[in-house]
This record gives sequence, structure tokens and C-alpha cells, in this order.
Amino acid sequence: MTRLPQPGSDDGTWGTILNDFLSVEHNTDGTLKPSGSLANKAATTTAITAGTGLTGGGDLSADRTIAANFGTTAGTIAQGDDSRITGALQRSGGTMTGALALAADPVNPLEGATKQYVDTKTASNAWQFNVKSAPYNAKGDGSTDDTAAIQAAIDAAAAYAAANNSYAEVLFPPATYVIATAARTDRSGNAQLALPIVSATNNKLTIALIGVADAASMPHWTATSPQINGVVLQSTWNATDQSSNSNEASVLGGPTAPNGYVAGAVYSNCNIVIKGIQVQVPHTARGSDTSGIDLRGIANAHLEDVAVYAAATPNQLNATYTTAGWNFGIAMPVPGNNDLCVMRNCSVEGATYGIYLGEHLAADRLAAVYCYTGLLGGGFFNSVGQQHYNQIGSASAEACVNAVNIVGSGKIVINTLSTEGNMTHVKDNTGSAVGYIGLGGIINTVTVTDPTDIKVIYLDQTPGAVSAPTMSASTTAFRNPFWRDAAVQVTNGTATVTDIKVDGSTVLSGPGMVIVPSGKSITVTYSGGTPTWAWTLL
Repeated sequence: MTRLPQPGSDDGTWGTILNDFLSVEHNTDGTLKPSGSLANKAATTTAITAGTGLTGGGDLSADRTIAANFGTTAGTIAQGDDSRITGALQRSGGTMTGALALAADPVNPLEGATKQYVDTKTASNAWQFNVKSAPYNAKGDGSTDDTAAIQAAIDAAAAYAAANNSYAEVLFPPATYVIATAARTDRSGNAQLALPIVSATNNKLTIALIGVADAASMPHWTATSPQINGVVLQSTWNATDQSSNSNEASVLGGPTAPNGYVAGAVYSNCNIVIKGIQVQVPHTARGSDTSGIDLRGIANAHLEDVAVYAAATPNQLNATYTTAGWNFGIAMPVPGNNDLCVMRNCSVEGATYGIYLGEHLAADRLAAVYCYTGLLGGGFFNSVGQQHYNQIGSASAEACVNAVNIVGSGKIVINTLSTEGNMTHVKDNTGSAVGYIGLGGIINTVTVTDPTDIKVIYLDQTPGAVSAPTMSASTTAFRNPFWRDAAVQVTNGTATVTDIKVDGSTVLSGPGMVIVPSGKSITVTYSGGTPTWAWTLL
């Protein structure tokens, strides 16, 4: 193996050893051999050229430097805050902004759930208008007035829907959005956030306001601060009484009666969808004065996981309402609407009227606590009379003065109405309301106004024989006190029975058995002593 000669040794052989070493790479004339390793090395004349966005370069005759040329113009390298980066993720402090889509084919449930969440929250579809994104830029910091920003997003969504297949969404990331600006009256209504006005001759627009999965959580009765549920529209403006002309002010609302709507079944031709949003109204001596959501002048409505609460603790609200104020938590489209009224999992606390039901309502869970009236139904607000039923699967009313109040000839079916506290369970203002209510809960005495054609069944009362109440005086109507249908066997005893009426109509002209429906009366006419009767609940 060739090598260089070593100083202090290789005496007499230096030249030979050095020539052998050089001959590996060089010819005898000093040129490089084509087969040698040095022949493949770059020449010093080889040039390095700086490309786009770089500076420096030159030949290899000296050390050279290549540097990045950052900037915001053409021919420079873009940085993270450069507007030329379109659709890319950008980081500012601990926040990433920009569009993010995960792999199309998640390989496990966790990846699948993550993809669904990220794709939903970072969606930038043309029909979606995020209140926190430009150009709306709502802060959602619990202090900045976001009224104008949110109104602009609603207006943009309505304009898009009108031009593009009648649908748009307004997205609300979880935050507390302060609504401090007074109600506006320039859009045929009286609301801080005004819903669009659409002619009845136009195609119906569906505008969806989308928040979190569930904003209807109710506060624990020992809570020491107002309940917050993810997305909160927090009004700080107090309304004044305008109930005399059905123009009650609200946080979020459509057109009202004084502006040519509501009365006579005139509506803004919209389907308003609200999901996962809580409205918080200021707390007053009456619980609250500002209404939450007013959809009376809207043709269709669909609410899910929605709440309206006064900004107070349960202890502050308890027993607030002993007399009626004027506001309502949620008001659905009045009778005469377009037969699409849906409520799923909605809660109200601290309103004069918790929920106005309207007409055509299909609901699965409604709750009203600390209200003067929990559920209000019937023809109201100068609307046409209620011709169609409101059907509710489960409703609860606690710490209210009235659980259910029907104004006018209302029609209602509630499979289960659970109540707690002393109250009028069913109030029928005209005595002409019809329907069915299954009543239960913590009840000392069932209280239902008389007359009413709503059949109230006390679900906690078991069927079968019961101790008979004292026989009423002759010709005196006696209302069935058990709130279940009853078979009543009347015998002469020491008297002579000559007539038995049920609900005012003669059924028998002597003793015998009659069926007395729940809430209806029996009248026995007799002389010469006292008859007897036996009651069996059906």
C-alpha cells in the first residue's frame, strides 16, 4: 500500500516512496489520472448560483455563503404571518389559526372523533359564518360589546341564503358574547339581535345559529353564581314594559305585532334554527324584564339544547315572581304558523312566562323554574285562534305560580308534567281549552281551574277502591277530587235518590253506578235522608 515518506526514517528511499504515492493519482507528466479519485472533484472554477429567495454564491476559489432573503414581496421567502400563505395553519402565541383537515380515513374511533370535531370547528364552507372570524371578529371575552359583530354575521348568512339555496349557518365558538346595545326597532321588531325579514311570497330561508352540544344544563339549586353553558349571549340591557301592544323587547327576535306582523298570522318567511345556545338576561326585582328569544313573528322555528336564564343564582330567583311581569323566556311562532315548530331539551329560569308554546309545537323536554307561568298556550298576542295542538313529551315546572296557563281556546297534550312547589297546576282562562295532561311530582293538592276541558290525570294516584268522600248536599255539584276517572256506585241509604248528573247532564233518574271523569262533577238529587256512594278509581 502506497504511503508518504516518514521524516526521520526511510533514508535513501524518500524519492521512491513519494513517487509511488503520487503515481496513484497522477500521470508522469503531472496530470490527474482519469481513474483516480481526484479527477472527480469539483474544480475551483465551479460556480454556485443563489436561487429565488436566496443571496450569495460564487466559485470555489474561496469560502462562500448562501443566505435566506425573507420579505413580503415576490422573490423573497414568506414567513408565518405572510398573507401569501393561503389556507395554511399559522401560530400566534398559543393559538393556531387557519384551515385544518385530518386524514380522510381515520383508523380508530379516537381519530374518527377527532377528525369530526376538527373538521366541524375549522370548517370554512361558504354557507357558514363564524362570528369570531373576519370580517365580524366578535371577541367573546365577556366584556366587549359583540352586538354589531354578531348582527353582521346574521345579516351575511341571511344574504347568502337568499342567493344560495335558502340555507346558511352562523357559528358560535364557546364563549360569552356580551350583547349590550339597546334593542333596535328599525327591522319591524324590538330585539337587540334582529332576525331577517323575508316576504311570504319568497322562498322560505333557513338560518341556523349553531353553538355547542348542549346549552340547556340547569344550575344546581345550591349554585353561588349564574349558570354558564358554553355559548352564552349575555345581555346587559334592561327592557321596559311594552306588553300593552305585544312589543316586548328581546335579546334575539323577529318582527312584532306593532309592525304589521304576528296579528292575523303575518310572519317573516323564515325557519330559524337555534342549537346549543344560552341566552342570559339581566336580573331584576321581577327576575328579569328583557325577554330571551322572540319567534312569535317567525313562520317556522326549531330549537334544540337551548336555555334562557336570568343572570342570578337559584337562591336569588326563588320566590321572585308573586305577581306577573311582562317578559318571556322563549316565545315560539304564534297560531297560524307554517306547521314546523320543534323544541328539544329547552330550559328557562327567571321569566314571567317561561315558554310561550304557540301552535303546531312538537317538544320532547321543556323545563321552567322560578317563573310566574311555566308554560303559556292558546291564542295570544293578537294572533288567530289556536286550531292545532301542541304536543309535549315531558315538561317540568318548579317554584312557579302557574305550571300551565292556557289563554283562549288552546289545545295541548303533555304526556308527563312534573311539578314541585305550591302552584296552580293547570289554569284555563276561558274554560274552553282541550287536551290531556299527565300530572305528577311533589304535590300536596292538585289545583286545576274549573271549568276546563283539559283532561288532567294525576299519575301518582293509584287506581282501585278509595275511601269515599263525604256525600255532597242534594243538587250540589261535587268535583271528582282524585284526578282519575272514577266509577261511583250511588245507593239510596236512608234517602231517596231521584237524579244523578255527571258534568251537569242527567245520567240516571235513581240510584246506580256512573262514571265520573277526572276533574268533572257529580250531582246527586235526593230527599228524606242521606244516600251513600262508593268510589273506585280507574
